[in-house]
Amino acid sequence: MIVWIFRIIALVGTPIITYFQISRDIKGAFFGLCIGIAVIGIEYMLENVNLLSLMIGIVGAAVGLIMAKLMDYTVFQISNESLNIVWDKYTIVIKFVLALLGMIIAVKKLPELDDLDRNILSLGKKYGKNMKILEMSAIVDGRILDVCETKFITGSIITPRFIVQKLHALADSKDSISRAKGRRGLDILARLQESKDIPFKIIDREVDDVDDNPSKLIKIAK
Repeated sequence: MIVWIFRIIALVGTPIITYFQISRDIKGAFFGLCIGIAVIGIEYMLENVNLLSLMIGIVGAAVGLIMAKLMDYTVFQISNESLNIVWDKYTIVIKFVLALLGMIIAVKKLPELDDLDRNILSLGKKYGKNMKILEMSAIVDGRILDVCETKFITGSIITPRFIVQKLHALADSKDSISRAKGRRGLDILARLQESKDIPFKIIDREVDDVDDNPSKLIKIAK
């Protein structure tokens, strides 16, 4: 419902703004309507985009714009009139291309984060760091926090993000018992992350060829 309210605001609000701020005629209103439709179109396309991919893309675009700004500053320092004329003519295109390249490169490199998690796991095995994987029932139980605080467990502790997502789903459940378990589990994870004495990490590791979470955890542990 709230999404449709925003869409209506985009369709109605942008024509009003462009009518009063750009051109007080049908062209101004039509221009605003086109912007509103474009905004809704972008929102619709981004609906199924992973949030992490979106954020990484935005960061990549920002890096591209920063590079363009540095180039802009360099050209200005050269003080060559012919170069300045050419740069002024194509600066918008260059900034757009660099922002787009930054976004594309960042999104394409995103899968390497998963490889980084795998490297962390392999390093844990190689150097005998006794890495432990937390499954959902152990998190919800809560006693893992007390055990960690006693320094009884050595090494690092990890849990995959799909376990965290499952806890979020439980926390949003209509069933009061499931909701309480989910919220307790998320609270335990938050306390583990805040602790300076417990080396804890949530890894972005997914196992596509397995459906149930216990089997996924076993495969990650191997």
